[in-house]
Amino acid sequence: MPFAVGILNGSCVEKNRRILYNNAMIYKVVETSTVTDVEIECILNEWTGRGYSFASIQFVSTQASRRPVMAFLFFTDQGKGGPVCAAGGADT
Repeated sequence: MPFAVGILNGSCVEKNRRILYNNAMIYKVVETSTVTDVEIECILNEWTGRGYSFASIQFVSTQASRRPVMAFLFFTDQGKGGPVCAAGGADT
């Protein structure tokens, strides 16, 4: 199921689609609409605890407010050579 989406912690959406490049690196993107230090810390601790390495974070804000309305956290993991789905990602 390449586009499986689940709700995590009520506001964080986990995209169950990993991209496998050259059978070496897997990229994981976690999206959250609750942009607080507690929520970001929770996401970081959860995914680094699963063996992923934190790569970066991107914030999305509107012109009306400087406060972020959404954040995307990017993680990487070494590929294990698992199955690759038809859309180019590896299922988790």
